Amino acid sequence: KECDWSSDVCSSDLFVHSYHLVPRDPSQVLARVDYGGPIAAVVKVRYAHPGTPARIVPDPGSGKDGDGSALRVIFDEPVRAIAPGQAAVFYAGEVLLGGGWIQPDPGR
Repeated sequence: KECDWSSDVCSSDLFVHSYHLVPRDPSQVLARVDYGGPIAAVVKVRYAHPGTPARIVPDPGSGKDGDGSALRVIFDEPVRAIAPGQAAVFYAGEVLLGGGWIQPDPGR
């Protein structure tokens, strides 16, 4: 376990803007995002981070300018030291699904 739910430096979710999805079959992942369905992935938030299982969903109230152009990443376990401005990268096994830039939580 990377950290526990009570730690101030741990987060259970993050928001990603300016994202790109690049799966082998983009229509499947894009359809899930367009219809609000979750994408199951392992998400890395740092180069040396091993990745944490998560669900990725569209977040209509977020985005860099509040325009709904962001994704919300909900981790199965809390993740330490998530920093806005860094990249978050999504994988399914060894397959790159996409990624984007971590933004500050719009609700905080």
